[in-house]
Amino acid sequence: GFVQVTPANSNLNQIDGKLNFFIQENDTLTEDSFPITIKEFLLKGSILKNTNWIIGIIIYTGMNNKIILNSKSPRMKMSIIEMRMSKCLIGIFCFLVICCVICSFLYYYQYKTNEKFINNFAPLERKLTTECFINFFTYFLLLNTLIPISLIVTIEIIKMIQGIFIEWDTKLYCKSKQYFCKAKTVSINEELGNVNFIFSDKTGTLTMNQLQFKYCLIKHECYESVDILRIIKKTNITNANKKEVINKLNINKMPRISHQFDESYFIDLIRKKQEKIQECEDNGKALIDNNTLMVKSQLEKEIFYINEFFTALAITNECMVDNNKNEVKYIGTSPDDLELVKAASKQGFKLVQTSFDKKTVIISGKTVNFEILNTLNFSSERKRMSIIFRDQNGKIKIYTKGADSEIIKRLSDKSRKSECFKKLNNDINYFSDLGYRTLMIAYREIDEDDYIKWREKLHLDDLDIQKKHKIIEKYYDLIEKDFEILGATIVEDKLQDKVPETIKEL
Repeated sequence: GFVQVTPANSNLNQIDGKLNFFIQENDTLTEDSFPITIKEFLLKGSILKNTNWIIGIIIYTGMNNKIILNSKSPRMKMSIIEMRMSKCLIGIFCFLVICCVICSFLYYYQYKTNEKFINNFAPLERKLTTECFINFFTYFLLLNTLIPISLIVTIEIIKMIQGIFIEWDTKLYCKSKQYFCKAKTVSINEELGNVNFIFSDKTGTLTMNQLQFKYCLIKHECYESVDILRIIKKTNITNANKKEVINKLNINKMPRISHQFDESYFIDLIRKKQEKIQECEDNGKALIDNNTLMVKSQLEKEIFYINEFFTALAITNECMVDNNKNEVKYIGTSPDDLELVKAASKQGFKLVQTSFDKKTVIISGKTVNFEILNTLNFSSERKRMSIIFRDQNGKIKIYTKGADSEIIKRLSDKSRKSECFKKLNNDINYFSDLGYRTLMIAYREIDEDDYIKWREKLHLDDLDIQKKHKIIEKYYDLIEKDFEILGATIVEDKLQDKVPETIKEL
């Protein structure tokens, strides 16, 4: 086969192409094509895991390598003092040249005026103009002390000594890393503390990038995550069980919080609700009661939404599973994805295997396989990620996870007008104002025939390299609509030490 890709460019986040390959079976040759995106590329520095071998094709090489196309010659940094000193030196040099020219002219004038007298004592061996030209350099050597070479040397020595003092400064010592400040260059010492512009992202700069799953909203209920063991150790409570600790915590919880939960809370809650349903069914056999049927229906809805919510957290991500010594470890580029997958795992929805077309989740001890049909990846423009899959009952569903501003636009009219959504939206705004990171979760079922038509059109247009992105976004919008809200996640990303004080000082 062969590969078609766009011409070499410096954009590291975008690669468009297609792989055309031929399959020969029983003397018949068939052609097929597969779209190529950034997901299929291994860039420099990538580490390949969970496979023993690969078949690869090198696409961009030599000077067409994306790393080389992105490389630029380093910018020369000069301090204000160095720039001023350079200007002064240029001025002094120009003044020196002018002085030498004047002196050469005066030599010429003096010789012409007293030519007969001078020739008696020191007759010229060359022409007068040549002698004046040579005298220009003679005067240059005589007057070169005007250029302060010693000043440059003195400043460099002072900067070197300043660098030593910077490395000795105990106020610049980092206790957590046990690391002193390193003056790797001393050319711009005098620029320290002179801030003209501040460019800063949030993750890892203002915040620690250590996320913690704090709250979750499932339909109209708001749940708070609590670490029971940590609280017992912190408060030195002896002979305490979970119920006692949770009852004490409930006294001081926020008015919005319906329940507080710890590890395995939701899987136990589902089990209890299923037991209640069984009781309702047993009662219904003896006497059919409308109230019993309503209670049973309500319990089934609650179980359904909890199941869907945590299943969405477990599979709607780009995390890989690293099974090492019977220990499941998650690997991913997004810290949000990693924290939400871990949170789902603690609640009994454990992602144990991932591949291109399948994800396996253990739910209440049962292994459930989800056939992955399409993954609509997250991007900064889309602000959401969706996954289309076939569940164990053969139904095609789509889960989406993203910013509330994007998800709300794609909810069905019925879901958007419900009282449940209004309460959930108010809670999301409340937690956003407190500085938490929020993600909204939604889903819908897709008709089999509609999905097949959508996929066929998407595959054909996905191979159009020139118009690929615009076309794909159009098809994504066609499938990402009429969602029903499941809930939202509220994650805390703690600030770095003394961030408020630093911002105040700046």
